[in-house]
Amino acid sequence: MGTFHRLILATAALAAGCGQGNGDTAPPAAAVPAVVAVTAGLLQGSRENDADAYQGIPYAAPPVGELRWAPPQPVAHWAGVREAKTLPPPCPQTPASDDGSSGSGYQGVEDCLYLNVWTPAARTPGDRLPVMFFIHGGGNFAGSTAESIDFILNTSGGPAWYDGSRLAARGNVVVVTANYRLGPLGFIRHAAMRPANTGNFGLLDQVAALEWVQENIAVFGGDSGRVMIFGESGGAYNVCALMTSPLARGLFARALMQSGVCYLHPESLMEQYTDDLLQEVGCSGAPDVMQCLRDLPAEDLILAQSAQPKGLGSFTFHPFIDGYFALDQPLAVLARGEHNRVPFVIGSNAAEYAHRFENVTTELIYRTTVAQMVGVQHVDAALQMYPVSDYASPREAMVQVMSDRNITCTARKIARQVSAVQGEPVYRYHFRRILSAPERHADGAYHGSELLYVFQHMDGVHFFANDDDRVVESHLLHYWTQFAAGGDPNGANLPFWQEYDPVTDPYQILDVVPAGDVLLKDDKCSFWDNLFY
Repeated sequence: MGTFHRLILATAALAAGCGQGNGDTAPPAAAVPAVVAVTAGLLQGSRENDADAYQGIPYAAPPVGELRWAPPQPVAHWAGVREAKTLPPPCPQTPASDDGSSGSGYQGVEDCLYLNVWTPAARTPGDRLPVMFFIHGGGNFAGSTAESIDFILNTSGGPAWYDGSRLAARGNVVVVTANYRLGPLGFIRHAAMRPANTGNFGLLDQVAALEWVQENIAVFGGDSGRVMIFGESGGAYNVCALMTSPLARGLFARALMQSGVCYLHPESLMEQYTDDLLQEVGCSGAPDVMQCLRDLPAEDLILAQSAQPKGLGSFTFHPFIDGYFALDQPLAVLARGEHNRVPFVIGSNAAEYAHRFENVTTELIYRTTVAQMVGVQHVDAALQMYPVSDYASPREAMVQVMSDRNITCTARKIARQVSAVQGEPVYRYHFRRILSAPERHADGAYHGSELLYVFQHMDGVHFFANDDDRVVESHLLHYWTQFAAGGDPNGANLPFWQEYDPVTDPYQILDVVPAGDVLLKDDKCSFWDNLFY
């Protein structure tokens, strides 16, 4: 241990013991959490919902100036005790719209590489608790650790969606969330960058945050050998990328994907998108392309995204095969068994795309929309698989087409690939709980709604939640934390969750009464497999 680290550990011990000598009375246990020493200095957190919260901790140097489009660099040591009581601002982005697509406007700051830690206030010295490292969604172009539940509920004044205080206290785990670079500041590819940089800077940020966890989580009562990475939507996508990258090997011991896919842009496509961006911002003919880009305000680069082409279900500036972080398509890496083999959970929600397709009001519009997705040569087969008569409306039919094609059946494909090549267990789920909140009741189990249960928001303060919601909240708390603790979601007197088998396709229905079932949408998923794989 270096001299500096010994010094800050000694200072932390003194700070934690202040007021306990010379007749002073020690502060009550619920007042202020202890000062902790991490590799760069001392931190003072706050207490929230029976958890000690340390928020806004820098895990990498600000990616500004010459560090814009550079791999994350070490944090400079700070003097004294740093306040860690506020969630960090988002990375530069165009906020997502209500349907999850790119919206309009600009928010965020480039100095955004911070993470947050919540640990049970009731922990005891020497505890080594499971660590749940959450990767936020937003399609790798939006989102942050400070995002409010208002985004998903159409409410106002709600708490941070990913506030880990209740999850940490109730689950007896340490929760970590981290910001990472997004959009063209996070994912870009140009010949001027080679060979020094990868281009997948947002994913390298996540590796750096996981390395920080390995080095520092013990001071928060966490076990660096029991780190579970989990994420939803774009965050789940990144979980898959981390599972299949050699740079993340040894940084986590379990992985859980909520409503995500495993796909990377080809390098050539990212190069084309970068060229489009250069033309849009006036840097394509510059003598020094990278300097031209670095001289631009971040806002100009983010707003230029609006001129870039977007494919259905994907976004322009996105993780890609770079030959450094990512060597091949994730599904190919999984099929060869060359991934980071850990216990694995994957699942989807029953109505992932419930907030979309409001324009699909007639059977003709439905047919046209499906044809655009599958091609005119396959549209009749798709409509036989998903006839409008099977659903309440053409819009409901379209929601199921997209939910199955993009997420539910992709989850089956990924589960099969992983379980076929590793001895570590694989588990699959299908989340079906419809939130009781009246403003969302008709939407079904929509994309991201399970996170309200995972992060323990069913107190009924910010939106309506009933006893059934709280039952599901308890189920997800125990399934997720049991899996983080031992690589098996079973325990805590919960209904048994069967390990995945690629032949029988068992999965756990997550609702008021959790139950096992087999062959989820087998004919529909085989249709999509035959069409796209």
